[in-house]
Amino acid sequence: MSGIGPAAAGMVFGADGSAGFLANGQPPGGCSCGGACPSCSGQLAHDHATAIGHCYAIGRIRPRFPNVGVEKELAQAIGSAVVKDKLDPSVLKKAFSDPKSQYIGRQMCWVLSAETVDLLIVKPNCATELGWLLETLRDEGNTRDIDVVIGHMGPRASISACNGAMLPVVAPAQLYSFQAEAFARQLARPPSIEPAKFAELATRAVTMIIGSVRNSGSSDEHRALNYLATRSAELHALAAQMLADDFVLAAARGGYSDLSAGRRIIETSFTFKSRKTPNEQQFSALVDVTDLFPFLISQLGPHVQRH
Repeated sequence: MSGIGPAAAGMVFGADGSAGFLANGQPPGGCSCGGACPSCSGQLAHDHATAIGHCYAIGRIRPRFPNVGVEKELAQAIGSAVVKDKLDPSVLKKAFSDPKSQYIGRQMCWVLSAETVDLLIVKPNCATELGWLLETLRDEGNTRDIDVVIGHMGPRASISACNGAMLPVVAPAQLYSFQAEAFARQLARPPSIEPAKFAELATRAVTMIIGSVRNSGSSDEHRALNYLATRSAELHALAAQMLADDFVLAAARGGYSDLSAGRRIIETSFTFKSRKTPNEQQFSALVDVTDLFPFLISQLGPHVQRH
């Protein structure tokens, strides 16, 4: 998709209209040490050996204490006599930015939730991955930020591992956050829409698309939809145009394509319905989800029904 302006801090757009993000200044793809640091090398091999699938999940990450022992250890590190809320984002960011206290950060439960539903536990293996998690710490009043986790899905946590939260544990290969407004500002504006109007429509479009893909991020269909929802500038620009034409997104679906043979290819579809007439328009794109990182293999275009 052409016409995209300068990327926002931490955001990179590809020539195909996809949007990538830099986590703590690192390119997409994983820990900056590449597995060379002692805390990562053995764990990376373990993650690949024990993974039962891939994950591409969207939500909000919040820290929790796995048990009272970790809570007391943090209290001792920060001085609980002067700090009442040990889960305060500024308190945790300051504590876990100190190399002497990072071992506590890696023991914390970092839970990704969508709405009020807990989806998974993100387990950092090294200081770089803990740094990604620290970037997700924000005030609870900030509801516009979105966290994205791409990684290797492992078994569910034991009942004692995260204070009873028996959720799937994910070893992150990439983790980043972005704001709907920042994403919206990078979309190409059609000449037919005034700048001020398009700014409003673009933000609404991003919120609408992200809200349409409420899922756990674990199935192939989920991963394809979440990939487009967080990486496709083309999809969000289309949604903004649809809003301008008084259409709203009615459904976002995915299913295996007939092209799935040697690889797993998902045909996604996005249905927009008019708010004034019975008319609807449907668009689709093919996404390859065989590997850890999905990628687009056909541009978003009008859906063609095949029999």
